[in-house]
This record gives sequence, C-alpha cells and structure tokens, in this order.
Amino acid sequence: MLIDNKKTREISWNDFELEGNKENLIKHGWDSFGPWGSGKNYVENWDFESDDLRGFIGSNAMEVSIVNNKLIGEVGETGELSASAILIQNIPNLPLGEYLFRAKLKSTNTSTRIYYRTRSNATDRKQEIFELDKTDIIEFYFSRTVLDDFDIWVYANNPINSVNIGDKIEIDWVQITPVDNQHLVVEKTPLGNGLTRIQTWGGNDDMKLKSPNFGQLAETGTDMTISLYVENNSDSMIRFSNNLAISGEPYPDGAKYMITVPREYKGFAYLKGELVGGDVELDIRSDGNIDMIVSQPEIIEGHDLNAMLFIEDLDDGRKHIQVHNVNENTKLVYTGGGVIKGEPYTLETEIENDGRIFNLSANMLDSVVEVQKGMNDIKKSGELQDKELKIEIGVD
Repeated sequence: MLIDNKKTREISWNDFELEGNKENLIKHGWDSFGPWGSGKNYVENWDFESDDLRGFIGSNAMEVSIVNNKLIGEVGETGELSASAILIQNIPNLPLGEYLFRAKLKSTNTSTRIYYRTRSNATDRKQEIFELDKTDIIEFYFSRTVLDDFDIWVYANNPINSVNIGDKIEIDWVQITPVDNQHLVVEKTPLGNGLTRIQTWGGNDDMKLKSPNFGQLAETGTDMTISLYVENNSDSMIRFSNNLAISGEPYPDGAKYMITVPREYKGFAYLKGELVGGDVELDIRSDGNIDMIVSQPEIIEGHDLNAMLFIEDLDDGRKHIQVHNVNENTKLVYTGGGVIKGEPYTLETEIENDGRIFNLSANMLDSVVEVQKGMNDIKKSGELQDKELKIEIGVD
C-alpha cells in the first residue's frame, strides 16, 4: 500500500493491528508455558548455553568450539580427514541400561555416522549412518552393559563420502538419556506470521508443557472460552487441558475440561464453557513428540471467538492477509505519523480479495471504499484531516 504527497512511501501490512477483540486473560502467551515431565540428561551443557567444552573434543582434523549456543565442529588442515569427528567422551556415573542419543544437527556433508564403543573393546561398536536434509533430529540407541569408559563419535561423513577441509557439523542440542526416563526438549519458534511452531522431543510424561497459575480470572459461573488455531503435524493427537476450572463443550473433540486435536487437524480448536471455580492452569499433553503450529492461546469471557490475524509472504512479493472469526467490531487499523494535516495525499493499493466484501476508509478520504471480491485497483486522493494518518479495514 502506497501513500503519496510530495514523495511516495510504502505502508507495510505488518504495521496494521487488530482492534475490537476482547481482552486475552493469558498475558504472555506461549512464553509463559514451561516444560513438564523431563527425565535425566547425562550431558550437562546439552544446549551449549555456556562455553564449557568439557566432554567434547575434536578428533583428528576436527576442531570444536561453541558459537551462538551451538557446538561447531569444523574439519581443519591437521590430522586424518576421513576420521574427523566430534568425540563425546565418557560421562561419569552413567549406569548400566538402555540409552538414547538424540541430537539436533546439520552437516555440510549431508550425512553423518555415529557409533558408541567402550574403550576396553574398541572394535566392538554400535554404528548407524544418517542422511541429513538441512537440520535434522537424529536418534541413536545403545546399551550400557559394562561399566567401562566409553566414547560416542559423531563423524563429519559416512564411510562412502569424502571429507573436505572446511566441512562442518553444527549441533543445537544433544541428549544422552535413559530410554525409560527421557529428558525433554521444547522448542518454540515464532514464524513471523502470527503463528508459532512448538516441538518437543522426549519426556517421561504425557504432559509436555504447563502454564503458570493464572488465578481465578473471573467470578464463578462466568461464561469463558479457551481457543487457539492449531495445525497438528505430530504423530499422535494433542490434548489441551485445564485443571478442572473451566468446564464446557470442546471442539473438534475432547471431554469437559480438555480439547483433543487429532493428527493432521488444521483449524480452530476451542472449549466454550463456564468457570466452575478455582485458579486456572493450562497444559499440553501427547503420547508422543509434539510438532504443531499454533496461534497464541486465548482465554476470554463469553463464547465468541476473538478475531485472529495471519500474514504470509508470497513468492511474488505480495502479502496474503487472513483475518478469521470476523465480526462487526473487528477492524484492521494502521496509524502513522510523518504527515502534515491539511495537505493532499493519494492512497494507492492493489487488493485481490478472495474473501468477503469489506470496507477501507482513511482520514484523508471523503468516502469509504468498498473492496469487492476479485481484483481491486484502488487509487484515491484527499486532504488529511488529522496530524496522523489512520487507515481502517472492517466489515458491516
């Protein structure tokens, strides 16, 4: 969208904000949710928050360092190239049992091999080869049958591929965890379009994330709605639960206090009910690892869903704007300075409308523009009425 006085400048659709929603009683969204049900990780600096390299060394030509919370292994010029590896050395007090080595990594060689061996019998190895596509999660199981010192080797290549000077392995995090008491990793990645990708690996409970105590939020008997947008890419269903404080009807499935979202579900999920008493807490549960794309969770008074704004960058440079759950109070609003009251301005934009008819107004135009379905070439001029430019989009 362009605004023109003496020179043209672009107004970004990312600078528009939704107005007309009810207050979300979850103040800090997913940032307030923490991991729940985490077992033991025998790697102390597992997410490389510190620069402590104890337990990690470079073998042969591999040089290791920690940069921006990643363990970096780079093949140097000194040493045998084909045997270049990150070596994770013996971890003290690792009992006998079944273990899982899990790591998030990428390799410039597009493959890696991993093996576990005890130092008392270096030829008795358990080995696996992994083909990598960008950044991958690799899982490697091994048995601890004797209390000898051991090593785990993460190679820069598989036996067939060659290794070159400058080849790299980057590890985001690493686990050595008991199979029956797995350490939990949670990642929350904002996607820049109003949505967040949440992934979990491991854990020793079906509960993976838990909110803080939000308090009672309202008087007992108040109508309440818990809602969010969900794309469930996990291998199992996901359950969004509350602590028996809000009882009602869930969608798409579930019980009185729990929203159940099946695999491959894509859409809105909610529980419309009432506050039956007590402080409110929420949690996220699954029988397996979670991989979902979600909006921020909301708890509001009443049974109407708040509008939600999603903005997606298209390959042709345009933006795909979606506003869901629209009502007569919903508005997309831009407010900006750097303009002069009383001066003439021209607003110009091209909108391909695939949804319902909506209205566009600005405090420099003497009439509302009705944006029809299909392609709309809009170019309107007028005199600015205020010290700030205000553009509003809404429906009747």
